[in-house]
Amino acid sequence: MSRSGPGARCRPGHNRTVLRPTPFLLLALAAPGCRSDVPVPLEEPPAADRMLDHPVPEGLEVLAARSRLTVGEGGGAVLSVELDVHTGGHGFTVADGEGVLGEDGVYVAILDLMAPGNDEIVTQAVETLSSAVEVPAAATRCVVRVRRWIRGWSYIVAPESFVVAEHEIRR
Repeated sequence: MSRSGPGARCRPGHNRTVLRPTPFLLLALAAPGCRSDVPVPLEEPPAADRMLDHPVPEGLEVLAARSRLTVGEGGGAVLSVELDVHTGGHGFTVADGEGVLGEDGVYVAILDLMAPGNDEIVTQAVETLSSAVEVPAAATRCVVRVRRWIRGWSYIVAPESFVVAEHEIRR
């Protein structure tokens, strides 16, 4: 037979928790800053400091591509690129020669994504890789191309490169 009330005992392994309102709890609930129906504005970083998302080309085999173009006070620009890849073991570097500035003012930056070889053991976790390229002062537009290499493979010609970002440069 079970009893209820202040002298009642709980079954073994069960605890009875009683929440009694205290003055501090009542004050916290009544405070205007604690209301959940008041929207809190989120501060967004300035447009120049945000990474821009870009569509990922099918053959590149990455999850996401982002880039940010930062123009300094002296007119020099730096392009930062981030790629999210499926597994660990990747490398992401600026290709030899960094890039080419065309006569029309378009700077083409070439970056190399080195994927792990087929026989390598890698972590099965999403990894974010980043690389940065200095853009020449004469450039008016920048295009980022990424080539995917596989470690351990021999190449006669460089693999196809994919456009992952394009930026207009306003100085």
